[in-house]
Amino acid sequence: MHATGYGIELKRVSIEDIELIREWRNSDFVKMTMEYREEITSDRQLKWFHSINTLHQNYCLIKYKNEYVGVIHGSDIDWNTGITHNGGIFLKDESYTLTDIPLRASFLLTDCSFAFGHVKTIIKVLNDNKRAIFYNESIGYRLIHKNDTYSNYELTEENYLLYSEKFKALIQSPTDRKIVITIDRPDDPFEKTVWNIFNQRKNAPWDIEVRMNPTLLP
Repeated sequence: MHATGYGIELKRVSIEDIELIREWRNSDFVKMTMEYREEITSDRQLKWFHSINTLHQNYCLIKYKNEYVGVIHGSDIDWNTGITHNGGIFLKDESYTLTDIPLRASFLLTDCSFAFGHVKTIIKVLNDNKRAIFYNESIGYRLIHKNDTYSNYELTEENYLLYSEKFKALIQSPTDRKIVITIDRPDDPFEKTVWNIFNQRKNAPWDIEVRMNPTLLP
């Protein structure tokens, strides 16, 4: 599955992508933004992929101007309650953190999530990651828990619509926000669920089209 919108593309992670992600994840820059900072082996990365390639996890590569630049995810998804219990993003090097790429990727993934019928997203941010805290609070996340290491923030659909609009206006006009989601693996449980749920949901406040990859059609 891949989605395009806000001048960016998100591609659901496949097994072919995991070594690229491991390379980024083992870099000093990415490690310092993570709670787990040990070196990741190929075997551990493969186990990680099998753990996230499920109905309840949505990990995506971020593609900007034909280059993969990071990973964003919504995970521990409860389709019954509509709550995504964990979310996050990392970029492959510091130069991208100073751009609007995190905003674009977050808007695209969050728009899709709420359009699927989800009602709430929860994220975990290290307390010393001041930039991420400021950014997330700016688009509507609210603190719900804090310990010595990290804090949990919650985003509701109501707050997202209220707080994100001023930032969306900086990167895309209200008349040019069409999002296209393409199903690449129709037998995959996550993609099948997206296809079925979205086609039953007609009241999303975004212009979103879900379609099958043309190469899969008769």
